[in-house]
Amino acid sequence: MSTEQGETAVAVVGMGYVGTSLSALLAERDIHVCGIDIDTKRVKQIADGQCPVEEAVITDRFETAAEDGRITATDEFDVVSEYQTVIVTVGTPLSESDPDLSAVESVTEAIGTQLVSDQTVIYRSTLPAGTTEEIILPILESQTGVTVGEEFQLAFCPERMAEGSAYDDLTTTPVVVGGVTETCSESVTAFWDAVGLDTYTVSSPTAAELTKLADNWW
Repeated sequence: MSTEQGETAVAVVGMGYVGTSLSALLAERDIHVCGIDIDTKRVKQIADGQCPVEEAVITDRFETAAEDGRITATDEFDVVSEYQTVIVTVGTPLSESDPDLSAVESVTEAIGTQLVSDQTVIYRSTLPAGTTEEIILPILESQTGVTVGEEFQLAFCPERMAEGSAYDDLTTTPVVVGGVTETCSESVTAFWDAVGLDTYTVSSPTAAELTKLADNWW
């Protein structure tokens, strides 16, 4: 969807390191970003034109965009329905030996209550293999009653950044696209193409999740 100024606009859910870095890049490329985060202090920080993280290149560009109004923030999920593209970047910290998916599941439920037809949902959180299709998709479809690949698009596109080189990694590393259906992959690839990023399509969200795992091993 677009802002009143005619700019493309997206919602980024989770304004930690990954969400903040991506938001800075999107805003730099004339995309208005509405960051959604349950941390009210972080939301206020962004509203005051401050970047929540310290990262080379990212911090300055984020703060410039926030001051210009190209990056805004809220703790309310009811704005999700206003954005054609929703990108989820919430953390999945380790709980003992397994990733804690509670934040991902909670956010997915909140998004599901607001999702409308013709929206695209992209997950960039680090997820165990199978999570997108076995956990996320059922939540979204049960909450919305809409069908993936027909009424909304869903894909997993893992973040592939390292602290200290986030901007270079975002702009030079191809985005791996694992759509639930072929239509999902095509839609999400078109989004990243419009941002100006190279993409590499894999056969499924699980393949994309395994790509992230392989990156971590490397």
